[in-house]
Amino acid sequence: MARKAPDQTKVESRVKRFRRCVQNEQVNQETYFLPFAEMLLASLGSTGPLVLAMDGSEVGRHCLALMVSVIYQKRALPVAWVVVEGSKVNFPEQTHLELLDQVQAMVPSDTDVIFCRRWGVRWTAITGGYHRGRVALCLSDRPQSLAL
Repeated sequence: MARKAPDQTKVESRVKRFRRCVQNEQVNQETYFLPFAEMLLASLGSTGPLVLAMDGSEVGRHCLALMVSVIYQKRALPVAWVVVEGSKVNFPEQTHLELLDQVQAMVPSDTDVIFCRRWGVRWTAITGGYHRGRVALCLSDRPQSLAL
């Protein structure tokens, strides 16, 4: 990460700066990322339904990430995630639901949602959580084909 940062400082200096930032307990997702994610979802939700996608993958050394992203202009922009140690991309249903609770708290109450997934949580569990707005389920790679 430090080697690719667009910065004119020495690489060793950037590595040290990035390491300090990552190890700082006061730097967390809620303080530095959540306000931007909430504004992004509110802005995109005001123009039409939000298209959310959940995906799990292996990251780093023996770690797994489960992520919910908002789809915008053919790009997935992460809005919430959980990372755990492990070697299989099989998260318990409870982990899926906890992550969806985080996302639900960020989505404005009058926003329609299209939720895309390939596997994982029972759909009835998801729709029960998103009671404030309407939710459509997408099991394909083309969420724009769904109408709410």
